[in-house]
Amino acid sequence: MNLFRIFWITVFAIACWLPVTPTDATLSVDAHALFKVGVEQAQTERFRDAIETFHQVIQKDSEFSAAYSNRCFSYIQRIG
Repeated sequence: MNLFRIFWITVFAIACWLPVTPTDATLSVDAHALFKVGVEQAQTERFRDAIETFHQVIQKDSEFSAAYSNRCFSYIQRIG
């Protein structure tokens, strides 16, 4: 059971990193402000809210790689 859980967490973590591509694109102010809200939500362990907020950031700026990784982190914390 534990190996099964570790396997799926690993697969999920890898899948979260796939869409991330490094760019020098400038971030929109709205996406950056929302990102800060998501970080605060994750730090206070409100992972469900953080996931939704990071999803909104990605919708506003699909090249915001930190939003992908923080959304992935929040999913993993919520599962664990």
